[in-house]
Amino acid sequence: AGVMNEGKIMMDGPPEEVFSQKTTLEKVFIRPPQVYELSTRLRGLNVTPKLKVIDFVEEVLRLVKASSSLH
Repeated sequence: AGVMNEGKIMMDGPPEEVFSQKTTLEKVFIRPPQVYELSTRLRGLNVTPKLKVIDFVEEVLRLVKASSSLH
C-alpha cells in the first residue's frame, strides 16, 4: 500500500506496515480500516492485527475455542 501527500510518496509497503504508522497517517487524514484498529486494540488478548473482517472473526473464534477447551 502506498500513501501520497501533495504528489509525493510518504509511505510505501505492506498494508500492515503502512497502517501501523498511525501518526503519519493522521497527518494526511487517513484512518486504518476499523477492523484493523479493533484487532490492534485486542493485541493483549493475543489477537494479531487483521485487515479483513473474515480473518478477524476466524481469529476470535479460534481464541474462544482455545479458551473454552481450557475449562
